[in-house]
Amino acid sequence: FTFGSIPAGTKRLYVMFEDVSVGSDDLLIQLGDAGGIETSGYIATSHGLTDSVGAPANSTSAFIIDNGSGDVSSWSGIYSFELKDSTNNTWISHSVTKSHVNQIIMGAGSKSLSAALTQVKIDTTGSDAFDAGSLNISYE
Repeated sequence: FTFGSIPAGTKRLYVMFEDVSVGSDDLLIQLGDAGGIETSGYIATSHGLTDSVGAPANSTSAFIIDNGSGDVSSWSGIYSFELKDSTNNTWISHSVTKSHVNQIIMGAGSKSLSAALTQVKIDTTGSDAFDAGSLNISYE
């Protein structure tokens, strides 16, 4: 899903999930400007607070929400983005989501865009399709 037409001058962006399911993949969030969605330069990590298996999910191509268990999963929560520096369009992020197995998953990161934010894309790490739930964005 790509949400466009985010107005120039936006300083906060929220991506909200309600029981969003995508099979066993992790979720990815990518930011973009008028030139398109940016797929590199992210510094992002995500990990379940009770996840005793595996390492945190790290990404340089997107902000990530870790599945953790590798099983079919769904998430509810918010991924928040704050404009830290409008000179170089640097966005700072943090997230708190709940998985279907009652695990809290937290994430954080940063990304500098080449121009002002105008769009956001929500995708998966693999080929699993969105098959349940809903998502939306809001901005200030």
